Amino acid sequence: MNSNHLKYIFEAVPVRLPHLISTLCDIASRIWQMGWAEANAGNVSVNITQDLIDQYLIKDADPGQYYLVSRTGSRYRQISSDPMAALVLICVADNQDSIYPIGARPTSEWNSHKALQKMFLGRQSSPMVVLHVHPDEVIAVSKSELYSDQERFCKALLDTLPEMKYYLSEGIALAPYEEAGSIELAIASADCVSNCKALIWREHGLLAFGKDLDEAFDYLEIICKAARIYFLTK
Repeated sequence: MNSNHLKYIFEAVPVRLPHLISTLCDIASRIWQMGWAEANAGNVSVNITQDLIDQYLIKDADPGQYYLVSRTGSRYRQISSDPMAALVLICVADNQDSIYPIGARPTSEWNSHKALQKMFLGRQSSPMVVLHVHPDEVIAVSKSELYSDQERFCKALLDTLPEMKYYLSEGIALAPYEEAGSIELAIASADCVSNCKALIWREHGLLAFGKDLDEAFDYLEIICKAARIYFLTK
């Protein structure tokens, strides 16, 4: 992929996709205020391929998939003040990643984001967004014995909050513990998600998938509230 073309797209994003960037800034700030992203914890990826086609920034026949992804070391709390400094643009074509800005690196969790985003391409009503956060209550419940039984785990959370049944009736995917950023975690994530809209990484955090940032954030809010109520009623 020509780096000049990626540079052109990257610099055009805040001008041509202002709603996406303003929504990302708002949600990133909310994630930090909720205490779900200590230091540089958490990350995000957004498939913007169709947006770029709609804005005539790439051709419909372009073989690549284009993603805005958290930059390694970036913090959710800093996104609202300078969003593009916290992001990289990645074009995935023929299983090769082309990244802009040159020298910038995506989040260490890109392996998992990439595996999930690739899997979503085959879904009807494909999710475009992967949001990853570190909520205390979700990490805590993933350390409990309940986590070893997915059916019982999902029922326990579904029974705590009516919204769970309406928004997340498919349940929540549960991945075993794997080292953060590892290929093993990426494989485990893709293997267990199925048609779920959210995934918990044991002793690590929560991921939600949506057609846009707002939908993914809705799922984060609902799951975190359900986990909190679960502990309050124990």
